[in-house]
Order: sequence, then C-alpha cells, then structure tokens
Amino acid sequence: MRSVQEDLTAVARIRDAALSRFAATGYSGTSIRAIAADAGVSAALVIHHFGSKEALRSACDDHLLDHITGSDLPHLADTAAARRGIRDAMGNLSENRVLFAYLGRMLTDGGPVAEHLFDRLVALTRHTIEDGAADGTMRSFDDPEVLAVVLTAQGLANVVLGAHVARSLGVQELDPPTVGRMALPLLELYTHGLYSDDTMLTATRAALRPTEGSP
Repeated sequence: MRSVQEDLTAVARIRDAALSRFAATGYSGTSIRAIAADAGVSAALVIHHFGSKEALRSACDDHLLDHITGSDLPHLADTAAARRGIRDAMGNLSENRVLFAYLGRMLTDGGPVAEHLFDRLVALTRHTIEDGAADGTMRSFDDPEVLAVVLTAQGLANVVLGAHVARSLGVQELDPPTVGRMALPLLELYTHGLYSDDTMLTATRAALRPTEGSP
C-alpha cells in the first residue's frame, strides 16, 4: 500500500512530466502513456491521480498560475522588499524554463485550451490592476478591462516570441542576463510612459469621439 507521501511525490512527478511533454509536443500530441513513461509510473496511476488528460492539463495550468501568483512582488512602497523580490525572480528564471515553455506552447496551439489559460491570465492581471489602483501603487484607468487584456498580451509576447526576441538582441535564448537587460526599459516605459506630452492621447480621444450628426 502506498503512503500519502509517496502519492504526493507521484502527483508532482506526473505533473512535472506532463508540463514537459505538453511543452514539447502540445496537448493533442501528448498521450497519458507517454507522460506516465516520463514520470516512471503506470498509465493507470496517472488516471488514478488525475482522472483524465484534460484534468491533468488543468492541474498544470493551476500549478503555473499558482507560481505566477506566488511570484508577485512585495508592496511597491517597500523598496528593499521589492528589490529582494526582483532578485529572487531573476534567480529563478532558469528553473522556470519549463513553465514558460509550457505556457508558450499552450497559447500557440490555440483552441479551448489556449482560450481558457489566456482568460485566467487576464483575470489575474485585472485583479492586480484593481489592487494597485486601490492601494495607490498604480494609476486608475478609464477601462481596466481592456487594459488587462492589453497588458496580458504584451506580457506574453516574450513567452510566445522568445526566440525572435533573443535573436534580435544577439543571444541564443532569453537567459537571466538578457531578461535583466530588458527589465529596465520595460519598467521605464510603465513608470514614465513613452510620449513626452499628451498630444497623441488627446488626438486619439478626439478622433474616437462621435461627431455631431453621427449615429
């Protein structure tokens, strides 16, 4: 009879094997048997713990999102804590390579799997924006729903287009030094904005405003 600890270890091993397999061959191209072989268990044990391939993929999504949520930076008003959080996140980039590969593959495969994962990431981003506006660490926006979608899409660009981004920056992959190099321009953009005045914002608002006599 298996112990509880053995079951917990098997669950994690199966999940990690599934993350790697899904990242490499996609959801439709991955079988329970292949995941079981990678994890060193029987296919029956995979079904025992997860019930189905769909439920196993959902567990992989949960693990990914738990990781993202758990990696949130401390309160932005605490500079020292934020600095430690950034260093920890940068230090874990290599260890999280499989998670990023899984995320990228699930999104590019498309279909209901990608839609479900993207929607969950948008909801997480929306929650972060609302919390930031409430505690004063972020600005308030007229349409936080659309902002959440845009920020999520922008944040996933490096995950989906990582190979092209790395090539453009003259490296083989988005390794920790390269991600660190990219972090400052991105935070400068989010903190100070791109334009030096509100000309484009004012013009866009005027262009989108219905004119007199329009329906």
